[in-house]
Amino acid sequence: MLFEALLGLQRFFNCCILLTIVNSKSIKVIVIALVVIIIVFAIWEFAIKGQSTDKKSETMTPTSTPMPSEASPSAAASYKDGTYKATGHYQNPDRIEAVNVTLTIKDGKVTDVNFVGSSDAAPTTKFMQNNFKDGYKDLVVGKPIDEISMDVVNGSSLTPKGFMDALKQIKAQARA
Repeated sequence: MLFEALLGLQRFFNCCILLTIVNSKSIKVIVIALVVIIIVFAIWEFAIKGQSTDKKSETMTPTSTPMPSEASPSAAASYKDGTYKATGHYQNPDRIEAVNVTLTIKDGKVTDVNFVGSSDAAPTTKFMQNNFKDGYKDLVVGKPIDEISMDVVNGSSLTPKGFMDALKQIKAQARA
């Protein structure tokens, strides 16, 4: 908004310069009318719109996030410690791919993970799976299993879907 006001002032000064150069009365009237319109618009932007957004922020009421009840089990207690394996699937443009994931859980957190891509995949798919493999561990190891979420890893957007499919199966296996 500040930029628009400065732009309006610049236009105003340009119009003033134009008035000194141009001698025609009708052009001067048009330029003056444009300057007035710009000033009215700037006042409307800052005064009227600014007030309405301020009122909205004043009338907003804070909301609280409900705390989990004491009877509900913690995330750490809801998964059995151990090492689990699953095969996840995802659709690439040519076919459905499978990826194998081995994951170790301790106290609800991932302590180790291994990913193996499709051995018979097309070259582009292997390339994207290798990109994923080079960057996924930092997003998984040491994290609570319920907080793991991936969309794109090192430019790979489909392979994470296969990993997340395997993770979903592993969560089902590890539920206490």
